[in-house]
Amino acid sequence: MNELERKEMPRDYTRAATLTLILYFFGYIPGLVVNIINLLSAVSAKNSYGYAPGLGCLAWLLVICGIGPVALFGLAYFILLHLY
Repeated sequence: MNELERKEMPRDYTRAATLTLILYFFGYIPGLVVNIINLLSAVSAKNSYGYAPGLGCLAWLLVICGIGPVALFGLAYFILLHLY
């Protein structure tokens, strides 16, 4: 097999997503930073190889654990502000 014909497999980001989820429990900011770094790396791998295993896990983790708490606190503040 020629060296140019052989395709290299991209890195699997599922383990990184699992470790990032665990890191979110230890601290919000470190988990968010690691999540964004891994997500950017996965997007770069997707652009290079056409797919990146675990990219969806990292994206959902950013939505649920990264943006979710901020949106919930904002909603709770809005409700409490208009409740009284």
